[in-house]
Amino acid sequence: MKAPTVGDMKVVPEFQAVPDDQLQWLINQGESAEVEKGDLLFNVGAPVNTCYIVLGGKMRICAVQSGAERELRILHPGQATGYLPYSRATVTPVFCEALEKTWVFRCTAAKLKTGTGDHYELYEAMVHMMLNRVREFTSIQQQNEKMFALGKLSAGLAHELNNPAAAISAVSTRRTASSWDCSGLPRMRSLWARVPSGKLLRHTCGCQNMSIPRRENTTRSIAGKT
Repeated sequence: MKAPTVGDMKVVPEFQAVPDDQLQWLINQGESAEVEKGDLLFNVGAPVNTCYIVLGGKMRICAVQSGAERELRILHPGQATGYLPYSRATVTPVFCEALEKTWVFRCTAAKLKTGTGDHYELYEAMVHMMLNRVREFTSIQQQNEKMFALGKLSAGLAHELNNPAAAISAVSTRRTASSWDCSGLPRMRSLWARVPSGKLLRHTCGCQNMSIPRRENTTRSIAGKT
């Protein structure tokens, strides 16, 4: 694999103002490699002791949550991952996979630390790269928290909306099942108006042989006894 040139390294935006001799020093400390599509640059649990700079191709950073892969970041040419100056990470919680054939420059943390005092502009640029990465991951984390809170709110809202709807449906079903059929009510009213009161009373009480005295006879009988 051919070694990258200073021009290749300046694909990194932060390296645009770095003197060429300092970029050449960085090239001399590391090596380049090609990562085939689907291969891993590093895996979960690997020590964070190497700086990786993407010079060509595309990669993705993924985390494993609840047994499922979750994509966190896409690496394009000019972006870095792994160790950067003043990074406190020791073990990586993510893995990096090539989405296509990718050209990567890598340099160990031990070699980078040897040039701290002599390559100020280079280290300043790499510190800016680290700060940008921190801001990006902070933004991703905040977005994840917002989506999680929105999911809980949506679930709670759906629960509150479903409860009244279910109660209304149940009450409506019970009322429908227990309601009377009043379709024959007009006919009953017409029959009520035609049938004499005495016959109607005997019919409804089941007392066909019962005789109902007239009111005036009852009044006379009571008056005669007095």
